[in-house]
Amino acid sequence: MTTTTTPSPAGHDWHQANLWFDSWDVAEQTAIAHIGPALGQAEAEGLITGWWFTRKDLCWHLRYRPLCGTARGHLDELFGDLAARGAMGRWAWTLYEPETHAFGGPSGMRVAHTLFHADSRHLLDHLAHNGDRHRTELSLLVAGALLRGADQDFYERGDVWARVAAHRQASRAPTDTEISRVHQLATARPALEGTSTWTVAFQEAGAALAALAHEGDLIRGLRATLTHHVLFAWNRAGIPADRQALMAQAGADAVFHRRPPQRRSRESARQANTTPLR
Repeated sequence: MTTTTTPSPAGHDWHQANLWFDSWDVAEQTAIAHIGPALGQAEAEGLITGWWFTRKDLCWHLRYRPLCGTARGHLDELFGDLAARGAMGRWAWTLYEPETHAFGGPSGMRVAHTLFHADSRHLLDHLAHNGDRHRTELSLLVAGALLRGADQDFYERGDVWARVAAHRQASRAPTDTEISRVHQLATARPALEGTSTWTVAFQEAGAALAALAHEGDLIRGLRATLTHHVLFAWNRAGIPADRQALMAQAGADAVFHRRPPQRRSRESARQANTTPLR
């Protein structure tokens, strides 16, 4: 059953629903099996033109952009059905407040919304077909694609990793093996089947942000904006905070505490994409 409803203000393109679940696993499985496919179908039918989500512990924030007045009623029916089956708890319609400054201003926020939609769709599709396999590895691949698209050099990438690490408290220092592994993944071209369009979305977002920065159209620094994108992507992927801290610190250490890497062969790059990260 819904709580008190609050309409979105006039002219606001994106609407938000908060969804509560009994557990982390139930939330993810419900999104994979029901919410993601239903939103994809609503998009195909012309009810909405985009959607994405963020995880807030047991409450997911779902954002969508309606194309017609029946979109909200359609989602109310979906949520009511899921609640009746015990797949989710309550839900509430609330106001969406975009983090416009964090993502570089209005132009940067438009880039962010496009990427959020692509990432949400690809992530749920990957989890539906592959389960939990390669979750960490893919998170590093897409982050690397974002930085590659933004044309960040070796030390600029290291600066982004250091900024991400500053937002997360690591319980220990990464090992040399972990540093090498993270660097390989973060600089690799994707070889995993079905990931190419996913990483392309991140690469295109990075390029778009770099172009905005070059023209003075970002109200925040490019690397600060990229850092926020990495944090959002890793949260959306469900990477635990302690693992995020380790990944980011390893990425920074690979740049600032080791010699620049030598050029790798195509075979070593392929192996970097397929060997699990421990």
